[in-house]
Amino acid sequence: MSPSGGFVNYGRFCVTGMNSSTGRKNTKRYEAQTEADARAAAADDGLVEPMTVQVEPQIPPNTGNISRTCA
Repeated sequence: MSPSGGFVNYGRFCVTGMNSSTGRKNTKRYEAQTEADARAAAADDGLVEPMTVQVEPQIPPNTGNISRTCA
């Protein structure tokens, strides 16, 4: 089960940290298997500590998605 809920093998994470080149606070979103993977992706993108990570819920399917997959 996903950290975000649902039956997928990844979670949606919102990572907030300091941009290493500008010194300003930035927020980026990642789809990763674990919080540690999301932190690593943020570090690769130039964010540095202090970082906060929040798990975001999965986006529920809309009626168009449901009718196409169940038809």
